[in-house]
Amino acid sequence: MEYNWGKILIPSVRNSFYGDIFVAPEDMAEKSNLGQLFVLLGLKGRDKSLAHKARDLMDLIVSSYYSSPTSDIESSLTATCQTINLNLTDIFGASMMGQAKINILVGVAKADNLVFSSIGVWSGNLFRNKKSSSIVPNAAGEIREEKFSQITVGEARADDVLLFANLSLFDFFSTEKIKEVVLKLSTSAAVEQFKNLAGTVNNAEIIGLVFKYNGAVKKSIESSPQKYLQEFYGSEESMQRLGNLEQRTSRTLSASLWPGLIKFKKYLTGSIGNIFKRNKKSNRKELQLPKEQTDHVEGREKNKNGWQKINFWRIAKLIPKNNFFKDKKIFIRFIALLIAIFAASIIYLNYEKKTAAENKQLSATLAVIEDKKNEAEAVLIYEEKEKARSILGEALNLAKSYYGVEAKWQELFGQQQKEVTALLNKINNIYEVVLNQTADFSAVNSQIKNIFKNKSAWQILLADGEFYQLDNATKNPVSLWQNDKIKLLTMIGDDIIYFDQENNFYNLDKQGASKELKINLATTIAIAEIIPYGDNLYLLDNSLGEIRKIIKPLAGGAVISFWYQDDKNLIKSGHSMMIDGNIWLVNGNQVLKFFKGKKETFNLGSIDQPLGNDLQIYTEKDWPLMYVLDRQNKRLVVVNKENGGVIKQYLNNDLSSVQQMVVDDGQKNIWSVIDKKVYRMEMK
Repeated sequence: MEYNWGKILIPSVRNSFYGDIFVAPEDMAEKSNLGQLFVLLGLKGRDKSLAHKARDLMDLIVSSYYSSPTSDIESSLTATCQTINLNLTDIFGASMMGQAKINILVGVAKADNLVFSSIGVWSGNLFRNKKSSSIVPNAAGEIREEKFSQITVGEARADDVLLFANLSLFDFFSTEKIKEVVLKLSTSAAVEQFKNLAGTVNNAEIIGLVFKYNGAVKKSIESSPQKYLQEFYGSEESMQRLGNLEQRTSRTLSASLWPGLIKFKKYLTGSIGNIFKRNKKSNRKELQLPKEQTDHVEGREKNKNGWQKINFWRIAKLIPKNNFFKDKKIFIRFIALLIAIFAASIIYLNYEKKTAAENKQLSATLAVIEDKKNEAEAVLIYEEKEKARSILGEALNLAKSYYGVEAKWQELFGQQQKEVTALLNKINNIYEVVLNQTADFSAVNSQIKNIFKNKSAWQILLADGEFYQLDNATKNPVSLWQNDKIKLLTMIGDDIIYFDQENNFYNLDKQGASKELKINLATTIAIAEIIPYGDNLYLLDNSLGEIRKIIKPLAGGAVISFWYQDDKNLIKSGHSMMIDGNIWLVNGNQVLKFFKGKKETFNLGSIDQPLGNDLQIYTEKDWPLMYVLDRQNKRLVVVNKENGGVIKQYLNNDLSSVQQMVVDDGQKNIWSVIDKKVYRMEMK
């Protein structure tokens, strides 16, 4: 198909307007060798028979053009325009010609040639190489032509898109918007887009035709044998006479051969009947061996001409004494074999038919996915993100609907999944990111327990109590000190605080020397996390389901109080506690918010996929954002703490293995720990 056509016809509710569009079918164009005629009619008048007269005009245009004696489209269209000029008054009447607004555009597309002419006011645009050009004279309507007066001739190139329309279309859409729609979408999708956006307005009165030139379509010799037979015989009439002769010859041959066929049938019936006569003795005389064998040449004698003659007794050995079909068992087996072959053929044909139907259905599904992607892109032009999400969600479900094992279809549907997912990610601000290795502790025997941000330095605590700092320039780990009594460790400013297995608290100096703090905490309390805020410490106790507060632990005589103990079950299953004035806590796949010892409502906003059950959060005081590590879904979700809105998402498969996560002060990078290595992930 050289051209893809799309009709834009949005009629008025008023009876005074009539619009119609005609595009000649491909078979009509090929048979006539006159290309595809297209006609746009836009008539406005008070005559009640306006629609009837418009149909008469359309019939006149089509019949006049396709009755042309020449295959030259320019000459044929010129003659058609002259015919219309002569008959317009007869069709509409002199009174209506003076009152009505008659707008007609006729054109022909044949291969890469395009010709057209118009009456009234029309706009025509050629979209080529992402640029738009006006191709209809008087498109602005300064001069209104009442008769066809000139023919415009042009040449189309591959991927050109042309649009002919009345000026009403441009009341709804700018040229830039029209260009964006017709270049991004297929013709059918572009038409639907125009109809959806302008079709809700009463009295829109839009008539338009958009079509794309795909390039010349060349047919192979095998696909058009009729054409070459016609060339061989000279004309279609000669071929018809040949066909008639063949039919007459067939009837004559049938009549003359019929008696012979009857005789052959009787002979065949008699032969098959004799097969099953088991008791009837064979009348065939067997050849007897000669009494004496003459010599060593096995009965071969030479005649005068030198040719060898084989005695009959040699041939007799090759002739079976019994008829092959005389044994009914053998015959039945033979028939059974034929039936089996026939049945296998039927099964194979049914399989091929079923496979072809399945392949057709799969191809149709892929086409629907492609249309939905185009539709979503068109919707995004007008920033309708929710509608685009819905459309792409349907497309993604279709792309995931193939469960077969054929590699070809797996690849095609897999590619569609990737493309649809990429579009959804674009709408949802989802980005693929890379984790860059920064430091390697593979040489040590202990795992990394915690990573800390201490001003401009990054410090690492290993499970055996060894404390490292990363060199700012090289990022190589430098050992500072070791203390094997550390259970949990945190920092208040420059001061390092830790407690041991007996819940004794200590303050460490820069050299690692310990000073015990006067904090009395029962040894039965199992502290899961210790988080600083200001001069205070907050302890998460999963065993009793409580959050405790230690006021000024470094001042001496620290006071311990219960900060929250209302819903103990929430705290018992809570982890990853962060404090910014509020206390944030992870519970299952939820992020909980507490303020002044009370739980407050906090809900996550719209997200493409719900949070998993393996989360870690990070935030700080005066930060508007919270960073949620969703290991189950291999992503980092950036959330607005004020309203729960999802701002961005970052994807990387290695995020499922991250053990600890800290965000730098500029909120530009995520520092994370995987096994014995430290990684940095840059956020866009």
